[in-house]
Formats: sequence, C-alpha cells, structure tokens
Amino acid sequence: EECTFANSWLWKNDKGSRPFCKDANISLIYRVNLERSLQYGIVGSATPDAKIVRISLDDDSTGAGIHLNDQLGYRFFKAGYTTLDAYFREWSTDAIAQDYRFSFNASNDKAQILKTFPVTNVNANFERKEVSGFELGVTGSVEADKNGPKAKLEAKASYTQSRWLTYNTQDYRIERSAKNAQNVSFTWNRQQYATAESLLNRSTDALWVETYPVDVNRISPLSYASFVPKMDVIYKASPKETGSTDFVIDSSVNIRPIYNGAYKHYYVVGSHQSYHGFEDTPRRRVTKSASFTVDWDHPVFTGGRPVNLQLASFNNRCIEADDQGRLMATTCDSQQAAQSFIYDQQGRYVSASNTKLCLDGEALDSLHTCNQNLTQRWEWREGSDELSNVFNGEVLGHDKQTGELGLYSTGSDAVSLRTITSYTNVFHEQESSPVLGLTQGKVNQQ
Repeated sequence: EECTFANSWLWKNDKGSRPFCKDANISLIYRVNLERSLQYGIVGSATPDAKIVRISLDDDSTGAGIHLNDQLGYRFFKAGYTTLDAYFREWSTDAIAQDYRFSFNASNDKAQILKTFPVTNVNANFERKEVSGFELGVTGSVEADKNGPKAKLEAKASYTQSRWLTYNTQDYRIERSAKNAQNVSFTWNRQQYATAESLLNRSTDALWVETYPVDVNRISPLSYASFVPKMDVIYKASPKETGSTDFVIDSSVNIRPIYNGAYKHYYVVGSHQSYHGFEDTPRRRVTKSASFTVDWDHPVFTGGRPVNLQLASFNNRCIEADDQGRLMATTCDSQQAAQSFIYDQQGRYVSASNTKLCLDGEALDSLHTCNQNLTQRWEWREGSDELSNVFNGEVLGHDKQTGELGLYSTGSDAVSLRTITSYTNVFHEQESSPVLGLTQGKVNQQ
C-alpha cells in the first residue's frame, strides 16, 4: 500500500491503481558505540573529556539498503474518448526515490552533537572513499601499563577510531541540516534528471508513433535499487552527566511514480504529438524509526576497564554484590557485572552494576554510596597481592572458610590477605536492537 499509486495521472479515476514497487524494503544496520573519552594531551590538542555516543552507517555496517525496484518498467494508457487538441496518451513508470532522508535526534540537552560526517553538503556525481576519524583519550592496553588491572583509571594514550565511508552520490546531492545541538539530518536530494520532463528523450513525433518517450538510463540504479547511505554522527555529554537520553533515528524515502503524457496538436493542415512530464503528481514519504535509550550512569562511561576481586584462599571465588548491594563470595564469572568494579582515579572500587555504589572499608558486608571518604580509597602494595585501605592502612582480607571480608593488619590461619584482580568482559558484548523494524542493529559498549 505504501507504494500503490494511480495507474494514470490524466485519467486517474478510470484506470485503477497498482503497486509501483516490487519487493520494496528498508534494511539498514546502524553501528552504535557507547564509550568514554578521557582528556589526554596538551591544551589545544587534548582529547575531549566526555561521554560519547557514536552512530554510524559505514562500510562495515550497512545492511542491504533501501530498495524499491530491481528495474524500472512502465504501463501505457490511451484516452477512452475521441480527442482533437488534448492529451491522448500516457506512460506511467515505476517508482524511484525523489529523496532519501536520515534524521538523528537526542531527546534532551544532556547530549550535544560533537561531529558529523559528511561535515557539509556534498554535490551530485561525487565519488570518493573517505575516513571519519575521532580521537579518544583511553586508559591504554594491558601492555601499555605494567600494573595491568591494578592500575587506577587515567588517560595514558590517545586512540583514533576510524570509520570508512564510501560515497557515490550520482544523481543526488547530499544536504546536511542541523536544527539545533541535538538534531541533524542528511538528505540525498535528487538533483540530476529530477523531473519527469527531464527524463524525456524526444519532444515531438507524428501521431502514429507510440514509442515510450522516457530514457530510463538517465536514472541510476541508486534511485531505486538497494541504496546504502553512509554517515557518521557523534554526540557528547559531560563526564559528570547523569540520567538518560532517548535517541531516535528516522530513515525515510520519498517515493514518486513518473508520469509522462503525449499531447495531440490538431490544426487544419495536419497534426502531431508533443511529450510532457507531470510534476504535480503524488509523492509518499515512508518513514521507519529506530530508538534506543542511553543511561549516562552506565559504567561504560567511566572510561575504565572493569576488574574483579578474587579471594586467593579459594580456588574460584570472587566478590559479588547482589541487587541490594550486599557482598558475598561466589563462583567467578568474567561476564558478570555484579562481580565487576571500576578502579577509578581516586582509588575507589566502583560497582559496574551500579556506579553510585563503592567498596567501603568502614563496612564490608555491603557496598555503600560513593563519596570522598578515605575508607573508600584503596592502594595496592607494591609487589604484592595485598589491597590496603588508605584510611587506616589495613589490608583487605577474607575468612578462609566463609569468604567474609574484613580489614586486617596481619594474616592468620583463619584469614587470608591475598586478593587477586583481573579484567572482566562485561562491556564487549554486542547487544541487538530493532533497527527500522526490519533488521537488527549493533550496540557496542567500549
């Protein structure tokens, strides 16, 4: 129904209707990255200190595209009455896209557009492969820091995250429009052979000629078959931002059938026909929307790589927090957020399942609301597996039978002071979410 129009524009009430598309669909896979950039470098060239949401349709994640037709066909109609000086023939050609439009919108001012690609408008017949790069400040890899998972969160390197985007605009001009800091849209607007009149390959003929007057070779396949756009939108939020923001991606195609008619010119000594294109014909914009919600309190936005705390007197027990924040010793699971912590800049162990809660030496039966208390700050003793509390210098220990945590000056037969820490893998899972109602998109947490 979305691609059904009248068979004839001149005699729309008499000739019925038909689908002007065959196997039409929208199949796009957006790549969404949630990540944190830490400030790194000197003023002027420093990487941003910000929470980042990056939405891309690049060469590695595109989908099958927007498809209207495999090829363009047409129907031929005649007036059902005798004509002298009037339109008497008509051709209706299958649908093409008058434009494609992609709009990105954030629901509130917590997020602001940092960068887009294309940066400006792009002319028709532009063909080039370009890279959209963005430099982030990162904590570095295991090899980059001798302390590995015992290292506090801080920027130790910069990393350029690149997206390759191949453009071949052909008949279309790309128009970029930003209404405000939360909204940007890109429109592939038909610029070459944009009217039905411009597609004609003949202007007049004798009356007995019934040749199809449209040169469909002037219409590139990009106009109707498996169009795949390329774009990159980067939003930023304050490193202290909380709450959430809804992101909505609207993808649309403005469908138009092509109607051309032949006008009979009658005069005393003869007659002929002239060909014309009709522009006051219907268009239909079909829009599909995809949305996702970003929780700015998510631990991925701390910028740290999650670690666990394993009790060394047990073969396979790690500290885990339940939904109420109560601490217990359970079997280690590297993909369990409840066993994961961010060792932040201040030396606090922030829960990866609730970034408002921290490990507090004052009461080790449960996590406590993060604050600036020294009891929440921890330091690894050089060359050992002992984690000491900054406030009193005592070491995190655990009961060898029950795993109950406590602070101790020395170990004993009943208490172990050894704690092992290693990286967990809770941010690198790919989550799928519906994109445009027809395919699956990837949401990456980095």
